Amino acid sequence: MKAAIWIFAIVVAVILAIGCPPGFAQEPEKPWAGKFGDGTVIDANDLQRILAEHRKWLRKENGGKQANLQGADLYGANLERAWLMDANLKGARLSNANLQGAKMERARLQGALLLDANISGADLVFADLKGAWLSNACLAGAKLNYANLQGADLNGARLQNVVFEIEPNKLPNIRSIARAENLSSLRYLSLPDALFEIRSEFKKYGLRRQEREITYALKHSGYLNAMTDGNLETKFQVLAGRLLFDLPCQWGMAPMRPLKILFIGIGLFAPIYVYSLIKKKKQDGIWKTWIPERSRQDLGSDVPELLACGWKGAIGLGIYFSVLSAFQVGWKDLNVGSWIARMQPREYRLHASGWVRFVSGLQSLISVYLLALCVLSYFGRPFEGY
Repeated sequence: MKAAIWIFAIVVAVILAIGCPPGFAQEPEKPWAGKFGDGTVIDANDLQRILAEHRKWLRKENGGKQANLQGADLYGANLERAWLMDANLKGARLSNANLQGAKMERARLQGALLLDANISGADLVFADLKGAWLSNACLAGAKLNYANLQGADLNGARLQNVVFEIEPNKLPNIRSIARAENLSSLRYLSLPDALFEIRSEFKKYGLRRQEREITYALKHSGYLNAMTDGNLETKFQVLAGRLLFDLPCQWGMAPMRPLKILFIGIGLFAPIYVYSLIKKKKQDGIWKTWIPERSRQDLGSDVPELLACGWKGAIGLGIYFSVLSAFQVGWKDLNVGSWIARMQPREYRLHASGWVRFVSGLQSLISVYLLALCVLSYFGRPFEGY
């Protein structure tokens, strides 16, 4: 009997637990509360009042008062689209705060804590962020024109599409910004000097990946600016650069991409050679020519043979000829294609004529370019000049 009562109690408890509405057993969310620098507690209404008075002060209206939040604890505060121009936020604790779209021109944020804060789309023109802590903060789309970031910590900060035109010689901590995200999407509108400066610092400290990302940011920003404001000649130049350098290797940021494109090209060109091999009535195609000084004179003939075969043989031979065409790179004996051909069990050469020769030559030309781009991007700095 007791066992039945216990089972009944457990079943009822489970049903009640499942049937409870969401949040039934949770504590109600506490209203936001912060503190002034002197320890005075403030709530959301107090904060809104301060912001309203500051806006009046900016507009030079009666009842206005400049916001003085120096040393204030504003953890998790909602300051979305707030007017904080010229506000005093020195040493303020703004971690996890929502500052999305906030207007913070000329704001004094020296030593402020902005850990994990949402500052996306904020206007920080001429803002003083010297020594500020911005670890893991989201600054996507923020404007940092003429901002002072000297010694600021940007470890893990998300910098997607940030306008990075900060004050000269006012760079953030290099080791911290090296760990920031989306460096390649940094932008400049008219003054690229800050990006050049930070790239030089990355180069100085051997941070090659970050250096490449800044090079891409410079080149891509130049492309975007030219497409918006440039003349026809400039647009043609940047479009050529995008086609020849951006798409294949992202201006050196993806040095192995050209090699991947080369191998993809082998697969794309192979069906063309397969078609030339299975075509019956033809005068041009892929030829087999036996080497005159071959060791086995009993094999082959001195007359070139136009190759034709069925699907099975054509697929393998087409892929092989595509590989030879792709790596027909070198000079005299220093030729990758020749080295591959030396692995053949029989001493003959494959070459093409007619339209197949044109296709093979085109593939070789593209492959030479891609290999050169890969080697130069990986071992050198071909796009460092601006």
